[in-house]
Amino acid sequence: MTNKNLKDLRDAIHKDLKINPTGSCFSIKEDSKESTIKKIEFTFRNQDDALIIKQVENQHTINMLHKHSTNKSCDFIIFRVVQSKLIAYFCEIKSSHHDKYAKEAYEQMRASKLFVEYLLACYRHYHNKDIDIDMRESKYYYIYPKLGNSNKKKPYIGNANQTHLQFRLRFKHLMIDKSGIARISKKEMEKFFKDS
Repeated sequence: MTNKNLKDLRDAIHKDLKINPTGSCFSIKEDSKESTIKKIEFTFRNQDDALIIKQVENQHTINMLHKHSTNKSCDFIIFRVVQSKLIAYFCEIKSSHHDKYAKEAYEQMRASKLFVEYLLACYRHYHNKDIDIDMRESKYYYIYPKLGNSNKKKPYIGNANQTHLQFRLRFKHLMIDKSGIARISKKEMEKFFKDS
């Protein structure tokens, strides 16, 4: 897997689903008006270093099963090539750290994980491309604003009654300015992607 393969995937994805960069900066806006974090700006060394998608509820989500809604999604998903492997980073923005919100984020990420598997299956089928992702290597980030000194949070480990769907949320606190914007520079990118 190379950045060229990632660029091919980005080019194939519908414009309503992907976040297009300005130069090498990707801006993700939070839809919730109540959110403390209004926008996150990721600046990569090169725009081909990442693909970021954002599902629109009721447009990119599906309600197919009784009692099990897939009409949920996390705020955004980042795809990167790391050591020749495609890695997905599922990210959910919350205004604070709370167990209730962690459980909600976990369910949103489970639904988005299913969506990614479907999206990549469609890409393989319709574009006849051999793109591989090991979902066990995916990362799940609960992002919240840095407030005071309470920054260390224990990981939330969800149990979906199926071992292969079990994962832990990694809590990421971000500094925000007065407008609610968090900026992650090129220099800070690798630190952001390291495990908590």
